[in-house]
Amino acid sequence: MIQSFNSDKASHYMDAVQDKRQRSAVLAIHLAWLDHFASACTSECIEPTIPLDLLILYQAAAATFQDWPPHTPPQTGHASSGHVINQQQANARILSAADEEIRLLASIFAHQVIALSSTATSEQDLDYYVQLFLKCVCDKSVIRNIASGAISEHSAQLCDPDLW
Repeated sequence: MIQSFNSDKASHYMDAVQDKRQRSAVLAIHLAWLDHFASACTSECIEPTIPLDLLILYQAAAATFQDWPPHTPPQTGHASSGHVINQQQANARILSAADEEIRLLASIFAHQVIALSSTATSEQDLDYYVQLFLKCVCDKSVIRNIASGAISEHSAQLCDPDLW
């Protein structure tokens, strides 16, 4: 079972994000996490080695898409000022992504997680965050829909109980 914390704060954060692109990023990573959480018993299961801070997940996703188009990639081998584990595995995973835009976004996302983790009460599994982010953006149409704000514009449909 995947453990997480800061669920209430993360939920309030998700509701408070006003920018369409950032809200789309939060909704997309939330849906990726829900999809992964629902399929946690399958053979392609990825699990964090420590509980996941949902607030950091959502804030990092929003910050990754704050500026569009994304800026020059941060240096490889991210600064280690945060409270993260499995940083080498995360760096290797980012470098192994086949698409340049996805590598750039994953690198920005990892930097955001590291920065946000510096004030966290516990360490964060950077490799898990990166795996989840890569799962979220592996389809380039998701990136386009985040960048355009389309996911946010259609978020009311995500809450429709008839869809579930």
